[in-house]
Amino acid sequence: MESENIKFRGAIISKDEFTALKDIERIRNPYIKEEKEFKVMNEIDEDSRLAFTVSNNHIKELVARYGIIQKRKKLSPNIGNFKFLERLNLSENWIDSLPTTIGNLISLKTLDLHSNFLKYVPESIGNLNSLKRLDLYGNDIEQLPESLGALKSLEYLKLTSNELKYLPDRIGDLKLLEVLKVDGNRLTHLPESIGSLESLKKLDLTFNYLKKIPDSIGNLKSLVKLLVSNNHWRLTSIPKTINNLTSLEHLDLRWNKFSELPSSLSYLPSLKYLNLDNCGLKELPKNIENLKSLKHLIISGNRLETLPDSLFNLPSLEILNLKGNLLKNIPDSIGRLHFLKELDLSFNKLTALPHSITRLPSLQVLNIELNQILDYQDWIHKMPKVKIICSNKSYYDSLLDNPDPDEVCPYCGSGNWDTDGISYWSCPDCGAHFTKG
Repeated sequence: MESENIKFRGAIISKDEFTALKDIERIRNPYIKEEKEFKVMNEIDEDSRLAFTVSNNHIKELVARYGIIQKRKKLSPNIGNFKFLERLNLSENWIDSLPTTIGNLISLKTLDLHSNFLKYVPESIGNLNSLKRLDLYGNDIEQLPESLGALKSLEYLKLTSNELKYLPDRIGDLKLLEVLKVDGNRLTHLPESIGSLESLKKLDLTFNYLKKIPDSIGNLKSLVKLLVSNNHWRLTSIPKTINNLTSLEHLDLRWNKFSELPSSLSYLPSLKYLNLDNCGLKELPKNIENLKSLKHLIISGNRLETLPDSLFNLPSLEILNLKGNLLKNIPDSIGRLHFLKELDLSFNKLTALPHSITRLPSLQVLNIELNQILDYQDWIHKMPKVKIICSNKSYYDSLLDNPDPDEVCPYCGSGNWDTDGISYWSCPDCGAHFTKG
């Protein structure tokens, strides 16, 4: 049985649609979550004769996810009539543009537009004075309006996986911003104003094309977590001002190409986690011992042939990963790491280990595989509580046993090995290289 049609404001709509519209107009304290009413509102709005308004409602939350807004549908300008709206979730739809009336949502605190097809954000977004959380993850946004800096209440901004090449200068005006995620974009530089984000606690710059980090980053006194990994080998230095980040606990610099690390890196009093995996390093700062709070240190996949004695003066170190370097020996002073729980020395050129390793009181895991350590059977019994991962082959020998070039790279997981199966193996993706001898 077909639904009865009704003439409403000059247009013919179904009785069901009319009922849904009138229900929305009467609502006082609702939370519309993925209900048919929102879909009806979107569809009916295509007929401008309806002049549909929801200005008399007190709706505080709207959730319309997972394609409830039709393919390539432009969001209705009537969205601006939700004066009491505090939370709006339109994620995972097909929205390719926002109406300027989005700026009329003066009560809005949370706006989630992730996984749509937006290419730009209207200037009017700067009118959202109450907005605290803005999620634009997974769109096609190429630039942001300067008015973004007017969001004085903003605490969380997620711009992950867009097409941004730069950030607006006014981003530094976001004085309450605590989390800024711009990973997975096309950024080549950052504005100096980023150093004005005085409340920032987490900054994610992973997977961009950055060539330089501005000196002003040293002004971020509240920063706890900084992620700058994998900038396509373009980032070659870290500013000396990094030592001003006195609250920093987590620093991820992996997959960049540093000629050297500034000695100022060692003056981070709160740092607990440092990842320098695959950074092309040939040496470590001699004053690394100043990282008194450091618990987790990853230096795998570099070109280290020797280690500074000061490395073994880190009083809090619990995990040390030296996998895939060019180390031929380990200093006896490693025995000073009394709190060390995990030690990874695999994929090096070691032929022996210092006996002081057997006296590490907290050690739980020791990985020495694919070196040429032949005497480990002589001292392994002295470490009955330690899980020992070992092999008496070198990595070169292991490749001779299975020289298939389709084997994955032990560093980056790539299957693009270049090898003659006899004397060399190399990975064009990460630069790992092994030769006979």
